[in-house]
Amino acid sequence: MTTTDVQNFIKKIKVYYPYFSVDSAEALDEWNEKLKPYDADDVYRKLEEHLNGDRADEIPKLHFITKYLKTSEEKERAQNDYLVRCNLCGREMYLEEYDTTHYDRCLTIKTLIPILKERGEDVTYEILDEYDTATLDKVLMKYLPIKKDMKDLM
Repeated sequence: MTTTDVQNFIKKIKVYYPYFSVDSAEALDEWNEKLKPYDADDVYRKLEEHLNGDRADEIPKLHFITKYLKTSEEKERAQNDYLVRCNLCGREMYLEEYDTTHYDRCLTIKTLIPILKERGEDVTYEILDEYDTATLDKVLMKYLPIKKDMKDLM
């Protein structure tokens, strides 16, 4: 939002709450600083949400207005990618990372842990995660020759 957008927004709040004021330059600077990263339409929508909510009789707080809003960069990133949680390890990441690299690697590690533990190795997910993908694949091929045969069939 621009400074003019913020001033107009404050005027709109005053329409509904005549006792509301941003009377000092410091307070106005704070409103400008806090609202600057957001789109004016989103900020006005939050005011409408407040006006139609359970606390409509209270003057809206700056914290409420910005709560759950996304900056332009966050919105752009969210449009291009979704956050997902791996069902194997529980780590949160962008869908692109999950699809392109993480899932296969995580599945390999989760497959290797019980095999290596059965052979007396003291391994954890974190230890195996330090290895590069080629090394993990070599170890997997060593202990799962059926997977190698299946690759030949494909």
